[in-house]
Amino acid sequence: MTEDVKGDNPITVPEPTGASATQTPNEDVEKLTRAFDKSRTEFHKKLEAAQKEIEDLRKSTMSEAQLRKLKEEQLEVKEKELSKKELLLVATDALKESGIPLEAREFVIADTPDLTRDRVLKFQAMFQKAVEDRVEQKFKSAGHEPGKAQTPATATFTRDQIKAMTQEERIAKLPELKEAMAKGLIK
Repeated sequence: MTEDVKGDNPITVPEPTGASATQTPNEDVEKLTRAFDKSRTEFHKKLEAAQKEIEDLRKSTMSEAQLRKLKEEQLEVKEKELSKKELLLVATDALKESGIPLEAREFVIADTPDLTRDRVLKFQAMFQKAVEDRVEQKFKSAGHEPGKAQTPATATFTRDQIKAMTQEERIAKLPELKEAMAKGLIK
């Protein structure tokens, strides 16, 4: 035995002997983990069997009215689960149709399929507006005005275009022509 002394209390650590002396700590941990998993599995099996036995005994001692009430309660629970699954499917389908990410599903589920579809439509409108507002904000921050066409500073004209214009067209475009001539944009 090896003694490790810390303070006044000596701690003795036994040295490994036998089969465990040749095993690594990882192998020991793996063995313990397997044993624990096996014990846990056996315990859960016994627990489930005991719970089933308790339920069977309880049912056998119940009156017909109590048994009917229990079955009605179980039926209600199953109906609620089925309804929830149906609403989840309705919400999923409606979100896919509207192009909204499925992560929004929890926000649009309502008590009935029709209310769920209505919520999807409202959410879609809200989502679309939020996206458009964000895009507009990005454009504005980049110096662009959404909805307005970017017009060139001055128009360029070719000599052939000017020759093809009538006298009235030349007079109407005179300011643009003068500006283009001053900047040397007539080719």
